[in-house]
Amino acid sequence: MSNTDNKQARVNALIEKGKKNGLLMQKEINEVLADMQITPETYEKVLDRFEEMGIEIVPEENSEPPEEELLLDSVFSAEDAARYD
Repeated sequence: MSNTDNKQARVNALIEKGKKNGLLMQKEINEVLADMQITPETYEKVLDRFEEMGIEIVPEENSEPPEEELLLDSVFSAEDAARYD
């Protein structure tokens, strides 16, 4: 199997998984596409294509602040935080 065939097989497996589950983790997509050296525009087109297929893209867990930070933000104001710096 050539390198191109292997990449296509990995993308196809990702599509099948997304169709089966109705979603894909962005991290999974990134892992498959990372070695394909695609442009940011092509990456966006790929994500759009997944969504057109009815596959939801779930952002990486790291994209949201931890729950503790959200709780602290609601308890402390910026002025309170400045006192502890």
